[in-house]
Amino acid sequence: MLKRLWLATVGLTLLVLVVASCAPATPTAGPEGPAATQPPAATQPPGEPKVITSLMWQQFIDLDPAHAYSSEHPALNLIYENLIYMNPPGSAELLSPGLATSWEANEDATEWTFQLREGVTFHDGEAFNADAVKATFDHYFAAEGAGCSWIWGAVEEVEVVDEYTVKMHCSYPAALDLIATSAFCGGMVSPAIADQPKEWFDAGNGFGTGPYMYESYDMGQRMILSAFEDYWGGWQDNQFNKVVFEIVEDVPQRQQMIETGEADILRGIPPDKVDSLREIPTLNVYIEDSYMHMQFLLNVQKPPLDDPLVRQALAYSFPYDELVERGAGLFTQSRGAVPAAMWGHCEDCFQYSYDPDKAEELLEQAGWVDTDGDGIRDKDGERLHLLLTYTADAVGHAYPTELWVFPAADIGIELETQGMTYSAMWEYAKQDPQTAQNITIQQWWPTYVTPYDPLFSMFHCEDETLYNLSYYCNPEFDELIDEGDVLTGTDRAAAEEKFEEAQEILLEECPAVWVMDMLESFAISSDIEGFVNNPAYPGVVFIYDLTTTR
Repeated sequence: MLKRLWLATVGLTLLVLVVASCAPATPTAGPEGPAATQPPAATQPPGEPKVITSLMWQQFIDLDPAHAYSSEHPALNLIYENLIYMNPPGSAELLSPGLATSWEANEDATEWTFQLREGVTFHDGEAFNADAVKATFDHYFAAEGAGCSWIWGAVEEVEVVDEYTVKMHCSYPAALDLIATSAFCGGMVSPAIADQPKEWFDAGNGFGTGPYMYESYDMGQRMILSAFEDYWGGWQDNQFNKVVFEIVEDVPQRQQMIETGEADILRGIPPDKVDSLREIPTLNVYIEDSYMHMQFLLNVQKPPLDDPLVRQALAYSFPYDELVERGAGLFTQSRGAVPAAMWGHCEDCFQYSYDPDKAEELLEQAGWVDTDGDGIRDKDGERLHLLLTYTADAVGHAYPTELWVFPAADIGIELETQGMTYSAMWEYAKQDPQTAQNITIQQWWPTYVTPYDPLFSMFHCEDETLYNLSYYCNPEFDELIDEGDVLTGTDRAAAEEKFEEAQEILLEECPAVWVMDMLESFAISSDIEGFVNNPAYPGVVFIYDLTTTR
């Protein structure tokens, strides 16, 4: 989502891997909760309380599992559980059972049958069964494609076969086994709350089957989760029974907290701090693969970026090599809209490079010349002035933005950068494209591991602006990626061909400047064991899998 539209103040503190900020809903009681489903008192597994503190650089945004599409997933994936999970790269198997113990599709992948785990209860005491799965999907369907709920668009009906068997009927062949692994919109919710509105969830309410449940939520400050004593996986004394998400927007303060041991987990290490954190004996530093990438989205509806020659000139004006060189190995140059680590990435596609001569040639072809000698090109009395918006209270994206200002000026482009709050920036971007920004920066990671996610979310035609902040619309492109999505369920190779052809169209029409693919980075207290990064769940540390020697 615009989960990835972020930028910060300039400085030499490049923080990679952040999520965008947005004003979350007020954590009040919200709409009336379900009458007979108050949560049980928070209980703890045996042993002394063991607390783990994770630093969040921004407020939580959407806490409704049907809408959550931003930085809330590190918490929600501890509260709600999926039917299926994708394993980390290098695992013997691609998928693992979650709340489903087995699954199978019919020959054309239009029907999927899931056998469900027995003996599982939700935090409010409701039983997990086929009716609960159907209720969860009713909640997702009610979102009507908003947020992350679009991923279930193929599902027409969820049929309760018996108490622990559901059959999903699809309108076209769909890879539901992959979709069900999603980090967003994959979790099952208690049937007693499935009809609650978004505002109720956003206030810090909700019951899943996960190992942790809500204890408290102080908007803009912290969220505390406590261990669910009746969790079906059981508990051991050396596991954590309380999780604290501390929201700390100040970069130096976060750095100090992880260095002094006030916090246990820091995600998104500044490249210039990696070596110094590695020298601290009480910390372990992890630099891991990810499916995350970052791009500048170009407003193709508004002059002068409605001209593809100008957009291509911008793509040739960015100093990619300098950005990578200063990134301390945390990122590489992107080749397009699908990150290199993901299947469907077009390895043979054209890649833009820093070429100011080519950029100037394209601008001259487009009729932009410096007629008054002030160093800024003009055309028909209009200066070549572009507004680039970014999230001022984010970190990590100021550097590529400010790095671009001088190379742009060298070829006669006046690039104005404007920092805003996330919510203000997103609202600004959702207005009429003719009055919106020229450029905005966006980081993206997928809901589930498919090239359809970034291609659809950022570049598919939208009737109402949501995530496509380049306002790009090409029916030929849409048809290709939609066909690729359908083929994913039955013919992966054919799907890849469709996705690669679509990426070639994007590179030619250039609705974005694809800057970098990024690695995941964590600093974690050294008395914590069991951490395994899983790029299918970006930024999620599965706390239940951790143990401690404390």
